Amino acid sequence: MPFTIGQYLTKNDLDSQEAAHTLGYGVVNGLKVIPEAPPSMDIEVEIGKAYAADTLVVKGAVTTLTVGGADPTNPRKDIVVCNSAGTLSIVAGTPEAALPSGNVGVYTLNPEPPSIPANSIILGEIWVPAGATEISGSEIYDKRVSIADFIGHKANVTDSHGRTAGVLPTGQIPGLDVAKIISGQFPLNRMPRAASGLFLEGGGVGNPLFNALVVANIPNLDASKITSGTFPVARGGTGLSTLALGGILYISALNTLSRLAPTAANRVLRSTAANALQFATLLAADIPNLDASKITTGQFPLGRMPRAASGLFLEGNGAADPIYNALVAANIPNLDAAKIVSGVFGLARIPNMDWAHISGLFPRTIADLLSDHNLAHHGLGVIVPHDALASLTEKAHTSLTGVTANQHHTKYTNAEAQATVKANVEVGDLKAPTKALQMNNQDISGVKDLTATKIIATTEMYIPAEP
Repeated sequence: MPFTIGQYLTKNDLDSQEAAHTLGYGVVNGLKVIPEAPPSMDIEVEIGKAYAADTLVVKGAVTTLTVGGADPTNPRKDIVVCNSAGTLSIVAGTPEAALPSGNVGVYTLNPEPPSIPANSIILGEIWVPAGATEISGSEIYDKRVSIADFIGHKANVTDSHGRTAGVLPTGQIPGLDVAKIISGQFPLNRMPRAASGLFLEGGGVGNPLFNALVVANIPNLDASKITSGTFPVARGGTGLSTLALGGILYISALNTLSRLAPTAANRVLRSTAANALQFATLLAADIPNLDASKITTGQFPLGRMPRAASGLFLEGNGAADPIYNALVAANIPNLDAAKIVSGVFGLARIPNMDWAHISGLFPRTIADLLSDHNLAHHGLGVIVPHDALASLTEKAHTSLTGVTANQHHTKYTNAEAQATVKANVEVGDLKAPTKALQMNNQDISGVKDLTATKIIATTEMYIPAEP
């Protein structure tokens, strides 16, 4: 078993070395693990000979083994072993992220390889990368531990004189110093014997002796070394080997933890009796009576409000509970007229008032209101519902049903119209002429000074000399 710088030693490495040096278990020759050509998920074990569990194993033919499918996410380490029955097999490891990250094979602490099965020796370790579809030579690590082949000397041999050798009498074997034993391992039946449960322990300068293990013999271990079994409740564990998803652990009996899980949605944990729990639907009896001050958020829906007949309103009742009552006039506060912004009061709501109160409430007199209207065309007692015709949106005479234009306005006579025009209209008020001005052979008199630039004659013009 070669070792290189940076390689991590595993428990398998130590166990196989110990088995080789103390029990004589290992490979005599051959049994090398190699990849198949061309590479695939198959590997081959060459012919060879090994010693396992006090048994000599001889393989006279190459053996082909298949590596299990790779994990898609993490790598793993498998081992190739040979047992005392001569069976070659692959023991698959557990996929795990590589540690240190980026390293492979024997240069990783994790994933860990599986343990060597009983009565077996290890031949090789296989690095199975995540998603691998073939195994190459660089992914197979030689884990064989070589031992001396002294087993074959049990067969008859011929000495240097050509005689058949037999078993030497014990008396012919001299006493030997331990330094003379330089190879091989004593078989177990040559070991001193002791009662079950006792282990051979060093005795300092004296001989080793069999003793029962004590706490001081057990080194402190990291939690990661505990890879199997279950701590009982008495040891601080759960006593459970697996836990299903969901639920909680609770003490169901003395020193016993059990899993309790809801059987449906919207269940709560309730106590059904002393030291008894269950998941169940929340009941009204589970809710304590609460003071109103505990309700600090949200609003009650209308469906939770006390009900009453239509037309009744919830009214405060002093120190007692509110009550539903019909509104009375006292419930309505006095309002300023500015608060009435729409609608019309019915005549029945207007009080009777004498003329002095009516005329005092209006900024204009009735005579002012009717000054723009000819009252002669309205029968007595008719009240005109507007200030003046000029204020109406519709002013057409056709809107005055039964009243003609002659009845509505006093007509001008021709003489009155001419007099009004002469008294008020000047030539400058007229629009600019667009036709020739015929004077009908009449003289123009009363003209002030004229300048030459203002006189344009198209025919003869007579200008008398100044007097």
